Amino acid sequence: MFIFASLINLKKLNDMRRIDLLKFAICVMAVCALAMFNSGCEKENLNDLKQPTSVKKPRVISDDEIMKDLPEVKDGRLVFKDSVSFANYVQWLFDNQDNAEKIYEVNASMGFVCMHEIYDRGLELLLESESATCPYIEEHPTVFHASEVDGSIIQDLQALDLVGYVANEYGVFQVGKIIYRSTYDYTYCITNSDESKIQALLNLKGENTSDPFILSYPTFFKHAQTRNVNSYRTVCFPGEKWRLVARLKGGYVPEANVSLYEEEADGQRKIGGWVGWALDSIKIVSDYGHYNWYYTGPQAQQYGTDLHLVILLAGKIVSTGQKIKRIFANPGTGSYKCIDEASSCVKKTFLGYKDGNTRSIVYTNAFTGAY
Repeated sequence: MFIFASLINLKKLNDMRRIDLLKFAICVMAVCALAMFNSGCEKENLNDLKQPTSVKKPRVISDDEIMKDLPEVKDGRLVFKDSVSFANYVQWLFDNQDNAEKIYEVNASMGFVCMHEIYDRGLELLLESESATCPYIEEHPTVFHASEVDGSIIQDLQALDLVGYVANEYGVFQVGKIIYRSTYDYTYCITNSDESKIQALLNLKGENTSDPFILSYPTFFKHAQTRNVNSYRTVCFPGEKWRLVARLKGGYVPEANVSLYEEEADGQRKIGGWVGWALDSIKIVSDYGHYNWYYTGPQAQQYGTDLHLVILLAGKIVSTGQKIKRIFANPGTGSYKCIDEASSCVKKTFLGYKDGNTRSIVYTNAFTGAY
């Protein structure tokens, strides 16, 4: 009986020890889990802005939606009813920029010819002339801007690339009550929709100081001139007869919730001076990157927060062609800040190929490189 009772007590003791050991093990696991959680939280706090799950991408604007909300054409300019309609149209242009003919067909359906269509025609004729200009370009001075780049002349579009699809030959378009004129150095705005001031708008050459209803905003290009630099970079191939030309640039449409970042690459050949000439091929390689975009105005309400993370690229993206000119980011109105200036912002590598040789131009930060 004693032995039996002892066995029972021993069993109870073992059971109690097992329970104690189990409790101890649970405590240890809890402490470890808490430590891991804290460590994980610290890591997440450092990297939570890099999680793609936090991204809210702009809504895709369908062709049907655009056709139902087309701007009015008035005296040869496009008139958008408000900034939301304009921002939606710019987003549609951004999504369709690799199909210029589609954009021109929509413009034609409205009886409108945009600045960009004139520009494209001028570049085609320029290749045939093998010179820095041609009669067609000289006939359209409000469309083309001759930029001097390392001993050559490059014919630039007066406006940002996507803006060139909504501006007429003179750079004029309207959003709500604001009438804009886009030029290489300034964006001008008639703030009270007074059409009688359009001629004065066309005559302006520098910063306006006389009319309180016409505002002038220096463009990226004007800021670049004041710093005595330009945004182009060049690198030569062996023999110094061919070179790769690259450019990043940024800009915005004042009061219209639109900011744009553009990339451009082309080749040049030395025939006396440097003239535009296609290389065998060109690539722009965009690496994975992040940046914070601090929204303002209506877009802050649209995204539900003033701080919106944009994952620009989910991996390497390669653009290929003999000439590349496109908007690579359309984030809207606000200001950006890189998470990590050294590595997080998108790096862009421009690659040119000619006769088995390769040359490259690298921008380590696509956004600071654009300004």
